[in-house]
Amino acid sequence: GTWSPALNNTTTTTYTFTPVAAVCATSQTLTIIINPAVQPTFNPIAPICNGETINPLPTTSTNGITGVWSPALNNTETTTYTFTPNPGQCAATENLTVIVNPITSPTFDPISPICSGDTISPLPNISTNGINGTWSPAIDNTMTTTYTFTPSTGQCATIQVLTIVVNQPIIPIFDMVPAICAGETILPLPTTSTNGITGNWSPELDNSTTTTYIFTPDVGDCVLTTSLTITVDQLPSFDIDETYLLCVNTNGTEVVQSPSINTNLSITDYSFVWMNDVGDVVSTNSSYEPMVSGGYSVIVTNLSTGCQNEDFTTVIESSPPMLEVIMITEPFTSNAAIEVSALGVGIYEFSLDNGPWQDSPIFNNVTLGEHVVSARDKNGCGVSSIETCVIGLPKFFTPNGDNVNETWQVKGSSCLEYANIYIFDRYGKLLKQFDLNSSGWNGIFNGENLPTSDYWYVISLKETDSDVLKEYKGHFTLKR
Repeated sequence: GTWSPALNNTTTTTYTFTPVAAVCATSQTLTIIINPAVQPTFNPIAPICNGETINPLPTTSTNGITGVWSPALNNTETTTYTFTPNPGQCAATENLTVIVNPITSPTFDPISPICSGDTISPLPNISTNGINGTWSPAIDNTMTTTYTFTPSTGQCATIQVLTIVVNQPIIPIFDMVPAICAGETILPLPTTSTNGITGNWSPELDNSTTTTYIFTPDVGDCVLTTSLTITVDQLPSFDIDETYLLCVNTNGTEVVQSPSINTNLSITDYSFVWMNDVGDVVSTNSSYEPMVSGGYSVIVTNLSTGCQNEDFTTVIESSPPMLEVIMITEPFTSNAAIEVSALGVGIYEFSLDNGPWQDSPIFNNVTLGEHVVSARDKNGCGVSSIETCVIGLPKFFTPNGDNVNETWQVKGSSCLEYANIYIFDRYGKLLKQFDLNSSGWNGIFNGENLPTSDYWYVISLKETDSDVLKEYKGHFTLKR
């Protein structure tokens, strides 16, 4: 016979067996019970990152179905795994997909090299392709350092490194400049160092004092500033006067006072060369006392630095004067004058009786009597004096007992070799006769005081420097 319907393994079905016609048999039924298949259940597997470990899948489902999985676990790509229940459990197969995410490499913009000490901006905490994380170690702007970026958990991103190059500044190198003496020329400092760095210097060159100059490299060069000190040794410091005075005697034949031209510097530290105006070396001491007038120079050298300084002076010769009276007015002349001559190599000024000094050797309106004319060298080499007299008789006298101008006598008598004086009244009567040895007339005749009046005189005299006997007549006043 035959069965119908067709077999169905998905649902419980009653099948009918129909014998063939030639067989004396009845139809028969048969029910095949199909129990419903149980669907195994599993907890989902969280996505992993490529290469991470996948824990073994459970061989028993959460609803108690046991079985096996296929294919083998693969942690490099997303895979769907099939759970096949063990026989006899009336359970269905089940699929489970494990997502394997690809690893992303964080990307960052490169950081340009810097110079040691320059500022480095904080590194970004999010990469240009969206990965966030942290950097280590701490920023160091003094040396080249490789920094590591560690992505935050759960981003399937790799660790990334970023190297920041820190260039160590180059120190410009320059040849030393030898020390100079103050005032010497300093050649311009080179604007390119011996190791190829260009830049400029400040401050301006100064050849008068030791100065430290700063070299500033051009912008963009990773180099340090540097300094260069140019030592300027000072010249020997001394000062001699423009002129010095050499005093000779009145005749100019003998030096009586030689000046000391002194640098006031030590022979331990300096050397000295004194020369006259024709170039002869006259001394190598720190000071010099010239014995003749003229021009002199001294070159002083600092023994430790070799720096030299030179100064010049002129020695002027001078002397006290030789005085001679060359003119004096005649005795009894009104407005008497004296003129003297001063011979010598000096420049002279003159004084009468210790009065004020004047350039002229002539003195006018000189009073009667003895006088001293002095002449002195303006340069300071001495004073000479000469005595002379203005000879005359007073115009009046006052014998009144006050002890002032009590007698009448010839003035300047020291310049007379001889004098004889006669006094008369207006009638020609002789009242008194006396000579240079007398104290003069006191206005008394025969024991009586003569009255105020004019009186006349006759005087005969001879001056000490003359052999001529001279006579003078005139009158004067007696005042009571």
